Amino acid sequence: MIIMIKKQLFLFFILGMTYLTMEGFARGWTNISMLFVCGTATVLVGQLNYHLKYYSLKIWQQCLIGTVIVLAVEFLSGMILNVWLGLGI
Repeated sequence: MIIMIKKQLFLFFILGMTYLTMEGFARGWTNISMLFVCGTATVLVGQLNYHLKYYSLKIWQQCLIGTVIVLAVEFLSGMILNVWLGLGI
């Protein structure tokens, strides 16, 4: 159990930092909150690998589920950070 938590935290921060770097190069700036948005999306999509019912899905179906998860995380974070808190990220 501890190893799984360490793996999830590792993926959270490494892929979050990768996203920050790519967004910084593409847009010229980024916000630290994007680390947590991407990290959350990464962990949620990665959790699909731990459920047996997703093993039988075709790759396009898994990609569709992952896309919906990422869009939901991005939408919710946008609503919270931009609309409710007014940060203008």
